[in-house]
Amino acid sequence: MLLSLPFSNRAVITPKWLPEIGPTRQVFITPGGMGDSVMFSAVSENYNRIKREKLFVSTLYPEVFQNNPTVTTVSPRFRKLLLKNRQWEADLLRRRIKPISAKYFTMVFNEDKRIRQLFPEGYLVSRLCQRVGLAGKISLIPKIYFKKNEKKFGSFFTSNQVAVQSKAKTPSKDWGHKKMQMIITALRDQLNFIQIGVRSDPLLEGALDLRGLPLRATAAVLYHSVLFCGMVGGLMHLARAVGCRSVVAWPGNEPEDKVGYRGNIHVKSKYECRMCAENQLSIFSGDKCPAEYRCITEIPLEGFIYAIRESFKDGKLDMEDETVTIAADPAQDCLELYHWKAMVDGHRRRTECE
Repeated sequence: MLLSLPFSNRAVITPKWLPEIGPTRQVFITPGGMGDSVMFSAVSENYNRIKREKLFVSTLYPEVFQNNPTVTTVSPRFRKLLLKNRQWEADLLRRRIKPISAKYFTMVFNEDKRIRQLFPEGYLVSRLCQRVGLAGKISLIPKIYFKKNEKKFGSFFTSNQVAVQSKAKTPSKDWGHKKMQMIITALRDQLNFIQIGVRSDPLLEGALDLRGLPLRATAAVLYHSVLFCGMVGGLMHLARAVGCRSVVAWPGNEPEDKVGYRGNIHVKSKYECRMCAENQLSIFSGDKCPAEYRCITEIPLEGFIYAIRESFKDGKLDMEDETVTIAADPAQDCLELYHWKAMVDGHRRRTECE
C-alpha cells in the first residue's frame, strides 16, 4: 500500500500521518535509480524473513513494491523533503521516526577535486542488508510480486520469446543499438524478439515494439520471456526479479562481483582499462572516457550471439541459488544523505567558478 503524506507547506509531519507509520520506526530511503529500488526488494525479503517485520521504504519507484508483503512504501516526497529541509528530520526524530539513507557507496573527492563513487566490499545487496541491521545468511535475489491479472499480460509468442534493449542510460554502459540490431537480424528466424525500454530508445527492426510500457508491464514481459538481452541497468535487475535469465554486454567499469548475478552470462571486451578503478575518470564530474568506452563498445558481436545460444541450455533460473553470509554493520543516520548532497553541491559550485 502507498501511504499518502498530508504535508503542511512548511514540510512538517502532521499528526494524521504518524499513526500510519507508528512510533520508533526507521524509514529507509533508496538510491535514485530504478535498478536500485529493484535490488532493495531483496533487502526487504531478507529483513522480513529475519526480523519478521515490514520495512518502511521511500522510493522514487513505488511500483516496484506493489503487492509486496514485506514492504510499506512511503511517498517519494518524504525523500525529496528530507534533502530540502534539515529541520524536518529533527521533527521526525522527536517523534521517534528515523530516516536512514539506504545507499551502498561512498562519495569522495580525488586530489584534483573530482567526485568519485567508491563501491563497498562484496555485493551491493549485501551492503544494503547490513545497512538495515541484518547479519547471517541472506539471499541476493530481488523479487517482484504480481497479481494474477498482471501475469495475463506479457506473453506474445508461444515459444522462444526474447526481450531486448537497444540503449543503456549512460554511454559507459551502452553497447550500441546497431549491434543489437545485428543480433536480431542474425537470430530472428530462431527467436521471437520483443523490444522493451523507454520510448526514446532507438527502434529495432524485426522486434515487436513495446518501448514505453509501464514498469510492471515491462516486468510481465520479462516474466514470460526465456531471455533478456541488454546492458547493465534497471532492466537487468528487473529481469532477475522475475526469474528471466540475461545475456549482458558488460563494461569494464562495473564490478561483476558487486552488481552481476551468477545465473546470467556476461559478455566482455578483451580491452583492459583501469582508469575507472584507479580513480582517473569521474563520471560524476561529467568526464568523457578518453578511450571512447572501448571496454563496452569493443565487446564482440560473435561472443554475444554465442552467449545467447548457450543460455538456452538452462532455461529459467533457480530463485534460491544465490546466497551469501554477512556480518553486522548497521547504517548510520540520515546525516550521510546531507553530507553527500552538500559535498556534491559544493563541488559543482566550485567547478562553475573555476
